[in-house]
Amino acid sequence: MKTAFAVIESQQAKEEIQLKEERSRLLSQQAERRNLLVKLDQDLAQGDKRSKQLLQDQQNLQDMLQRLEEALADVKIPDQDVPFSSQRGKLVRPLKTLATLPATGSINLGGVTLRAKEGESVHAIFSGRVVFSDWMRGFGFLLILDHGDGYMSLYGYNQSLLKEVGEWVRANDTVAMAGSTGGRPDAALFFAIRHNGTPLKPLSWIDAG
Repeated sequence: MKTAFAVIESQQAKEEIQLKEERSRLLSQQAERRNLLVKLDQDLAQGDKRSKQLLQDQQNLQDMLQRLEEALADVKIPDQDVPFSSQRGKLVRPLKTLATLPATGSINLGGVTLRAKEGESVHAIFSGRVVFSDWMRGFGFLLILDHGDGYMSLYGYNQSLLKEVGEWVRANDTVAMAGSTGGRPDAALFFAIRHNGTPLKPLSWIDAG
């Protein structure tokens, strides 16, 4: 039969074990919280980097467009009986279906992101000349058409480009294959229309029928 002293010792031993277990659990929780905070800080920093990179990518495109627009200001598109300016609401669809996706970045280039299928044909909305056909960070494989009188259309995130700089295209010609380049998580098309450096609402120019 245990003495009162032995019972007390046994109880103290149990309490000490429980205290150690509780201390260990608290330390483990503290370590988990520290790790979580470190990860959150890393994610925030990475997110900040991504955000800054997006801004830089769009600024790079903005700068390049300005140079193009200045260089093409006095260039005329030959054999264009119908001016682009008269085609509001009548232009060819760049994709068969026009469904918008959330945009990314903060600089307003006036473009929209359209849902696409990988490898889907991308069509020229109007006749014109290819003035850019290459990879551009943040926009993937990008093609830009000059339609004359200061009008340009842009097609980005493509899987591949089918036209080279200097080539002439007609309305509805296939100029690229849609894809998910430029950091897109899924297939899409960046589509924009500009006039003398000013972004227009691109879908208001497309034939809705």
